Amino acid sequence: TARHEAGNALRQEKEFTESLLENTVDGIITLDRTLCITAWNAEAARSFGQPAAAVLGRPVVELVPQGKRIKKPGL
Repeated sequence: TARHEAGNALRQEKEFTESLLENTVDGIITLDRTLCITAWNAEAARSFGQPAAAVLGRPVVELVPQGKRIKKPGL
């Protein structure tokens, strides 16, 4: 059925995205519209010294030291 095919396509897309995140040599952080962290790969964890469990759902601005933060609306 179309619903089953759509579910399979979504599952494949999710697996592909997860594979990209975990198999790249670069740190990758993804954010939602509110600038909260939604994905955090192994290289990001190594670079920032924090595991994904410690940062997922938190505002990305918390990773930037106070003195380095840009004063812009929404950040």
